[in-house]
Amino acid sequence: METGTASGTLYWSNLNRSRLSRFISQGKPLLSKSFSLTLRTPQLGGHHCPNCGLTILRPDR
Repeated sequence: METGTASGTLYWSNLNRSRLSRFISQGKPLLSKSFSLTLRTPQLGGHHCPNCGLTILRPDR
């Protein structure tokens, strides 16, 4: 596992919602701060496995 950060806009979308609902609404933002308000790219720390692609992110709190 590599330690690092994920940056940009990340949204959580429940797969139980209809496709139309997921298309209309991006979902719940996983980052509390947006680029437009802070003028910096939001980031979440975590770990990433380059072999399997699994990424584990720490909550932004």
